[in-house]
Amino acid sequence: MAAFDGTNAPALAIQFYINGSWVTVNSNDMRQLQIKRGRSRADQKNDPGSATVILDNLSGYYDPEYTGSGSPYVISGVNQLQAGLQMQVVATWSSTNYTLFVGYLETNTVDQGFSPTATMVFTDGIALLSKMYAAAQSPAAYSGETTSTRVGRMLTYANWTGSTNLSGSVQMQATTQSGTLQSIIEQCVACEAGRFYISRDGVATFLPLSDKFSRPTRLLLSDSRATNTVEYDTLDDAGNLPSHQRSHHPARRCNTTPIPPSSIHHRIRPQDGHHQRTHSQRQRCR
Repeated sequence: MAAFDGTNAPALAIQFYINGSWVTVNSNDMRQLQIKRGRSRADQKNDPGSATVILDNLSGYYDPEYTGSGSPYVISGVNQLQAGLQMQVVATWSSTNYTLFVGYLETNTVDQGFSPTATMVFTDGIALLSKMYAAAQSPAAYSGETTSTRVGRMLTYANWTGSTNLSGSVQMQATTQSGTLQSIIEQCVACEAGRFYISRDGVATFLPLSDKFSRPTRLLLSDSRATNTVEYDTLDDAGNLPSHQRSHHPARRCNTTPIPPSSIHHRIRPQDGHHQRTHSQRQRCR
């Protein structure tokens, strides 16, 4: 991963939380890093995110059974690279640090072949909450508490030490707390029609429905394929694609309602001078 050197691309660092402080992995040992978020579409619920790290293990330091001297991961003869170890991935660019992932060690697979490696899989806090159970209540208790209060209580049960950002005001019925902490949090998500996730910097975040739809998305339409814009097809006066554009769409047929010139609005983006157009037309393509 030499390209991530801080000059041609951000410098990447993997850090393990050991004995109360962050210990940075030797960058020369980093072979591969893959981060997967908990969902791929906005209409999906958040599953646990993960980070897979492949490290050069020629030294043997990344073997969880290694207890020899010289390893920064051995404290008082005990190897700290065990399940539940907290880690973070940090990118540094122009002297500014950006946390890309915070998670906990799930598995550590050691390959002791000709080119020794250690493959570590980390998952975020959702996986941690999915393994823990709340104390059962009989009879049901905590009637009338808000969704954010109940989510916060589940995090307290988990001894969550990271930051939180919890918003939600819908009052809930009493609960017997029969399930994992994450399943009870999902009940709060359903009650609020909101969303719960662990942010890339490790913040446990609970958002209500109103917050999910109060963040505008801006799309720019451009004639010149400018950066951060969306290209669109232009039509001639008859409402058809020009011949040079039709050649690029051999399998596409569109029924298009022609647009009167008065319904096409132009405005200039001051930053680059390209036109934006809002087309009040309706296309049906097949």
